[in-house]
Amino acid sequence: MSRLAVRPARAVARTRPPLVPGVPLLGNLPAFARDVLGFCVQHYQTYGPVYRIRLLNREYWVLAGLEANQFLARDGDRCLSSRSLWKMGAELGAPEYFLLAQDGAWHRQLRKAHAPGYKREVYERQIPQMVALTQAHIRERWLPGTSIPVVDEVQRIACEQVGHAVLGHSSKEIFEDVRLVFAMAIRTSSIPLVPSIFTKWPPYVRAKRRVWAYMRRLIAVERERLARGEPLPSRFAAHVLAFRDENGRPIPESALAKSFAGVFFSSLDTLASTLSFMLYAAFKHPHILERVREDVEKLFAMPLDAIDRHTLKACSALYGLALETMRMYPVVPVTPRIVVEPFEIEGVDIPAGVEVMFATGVTHMLPEFFPNPEVFDIDRYTPERAEHRRPGVFTPFSLGTHTCLGAGFAELQLMMTFATILHTAELALDPPDFTASVKPLPLPNPGKDFRLRVLRLRDG
Repeated sequence: MSRLAVRPARAVARTRPPLVPGVPLLGNLPAFARDVLGFCVQHYQTYGPVYRIRLLNREYWVLAGLEANQFLARDGDRCLSSRSLWKMGAELGAPEYFLLAQDGAWHRQLRKAHAPGYKREVYERQIPQMVALTQAHIRERWLPGTSIPVVDEVQRIACEQVGHAVLGHSSKEIFEDVRLVFAMAIRTSSIPLVPSIFTKWPPYVRAKRRVWAYMRRLIAVERERLARGEPLPSRFAAHVLAFRDENGRPIPESALAKSFAGVFFSSLDTLASTLSFMLYAAFKHPHILERVREDVEKLFAMPLDAIDRHTLKACSALYGLALETMRMYPVVPVTPRIVVEPFEIEGVDIPAGVEVMFATGVTHMLPEFFPNPEVFDIDRYTPERAEHRRPGVFTPFSLGTHTCLGAGFAELQLMMTFATILHTAELALDPPDFTASVKPLPLPNPGKDFRLRVLRLRDG
């Protein structure tokens, strides 16, 4: 799973950036879909911080490098629009309430309504329950001697954890449908990699219908609790149901269902994919695995209710593993936007109206920020080195006003779930010499071929 490490690109002022050569009809889609980050890094080296690509019949301007990242963080809210994700919101049911597709004051209002359910404290105070859910899943499904498909199993664990932690409800009944709906929406409408005709596929249509029906049932349960005067177990549900816009209107029913479903969707992207890469990286580097194992055993020697963000971050090997995984295998390496106000990146004029992709993950592979970027090195994040601390360099949760709402939650979940897996099961790569390649859909992941063999389950 190599990435191309590059030299700093040299910008050349021009009115129109170069177009990366592609193939008829598909343009750059085959190479882009094969490895999004590798593609963006390679062409940053060749063409500089701004170049054009074609994906099917759509053209995008790719902006990469430190200045582009810092611009997105500093001025993205002023010069850019998220309307390029409107189609994804429409596919999921209520585009005007789809948080990722909103801008400005309305985006801030919606973000404020959703944020309480995704705060790191939500996960932190439920760590004993999250450990119990993970261990129950492992003991039920990971039989000694069997080979487990890691991405699938981690998606199930992550979805169940998030469902209980954020909503107070299980995902098991609806998991397969949620996964299908999320995957199709990403494939057809985020950065379209599959023709939209696939959204007419009957199994997908039925799955989407079942997802919305299930979410409406959850909403009804929460409203019944409110009517009885009971406190809601979910801060997310309490704030979303209480939300009113500037005209006093609540979130409409169709959008509420999407908001509740979004909780489950969130577990299937950055959480499950990153945790899968984290497991792959650890078992691919045995010397790192042993260091992390020492942290894990010290962690589980503590009472579970005493574990918090501080004790997790003090596990330097475990913390370094999580951050280095997000550096080398970012699952959201590009951020699509539409330019609404012209600006300049390193001497290149970016006009209004063009669709752009900020290739935020490119800086992860630049040696001036991360020496020997091809080397998986968990010590980059120690106080002595702190290679990730320069603004705009380390971007696993994107940048600016659309930075991932649950970044702190996800960081804790990654470390604690990995630790629970390592503490509960003795595992090995299957086969022992397996090398993963990045699979792009629905988001970058190590693929269905990545498996771990269960050698034994530990007591306790």
